[in-house]
Amino acid sequence: MSTADTFPRQSARTQRFTLGAPRDVTVSPGGDRLAFLRSGGPEDPVTALWALDLPDGLERVVADPSALLAGARELPPEERARRERARESAAGITAYATDDAHR
Repeated sequence: MSTADTFPRQSARTQRFTLGAPRDVTVSPGGDRLAFLRSGGPEDPVTALWALDLPDGLERVVADPSALLAGARELPPEERARRERARESAAGITAYATDDAHR
């Protein structure tokens, strides 16, 4: 048996199997769109803001942290401290808000 695929290693690599799973889901007032945070896959630690249009089933990235940060690698010290206090382990976008029209 390879030690690379043990349960503890998989759990650590996938942040307890949460990477790639949608979280912080909001539904538009008309019920036709969902907004949520999710990383690109089970081993991608960078969370982006996604939208799912329910009538056609199209899913798209609304805000990509790599595009928003324009290649910057370091967060400001204040943001690092806030994430530590909140015990936020994800990188990228960690929270969002929408207006009444869900934009």
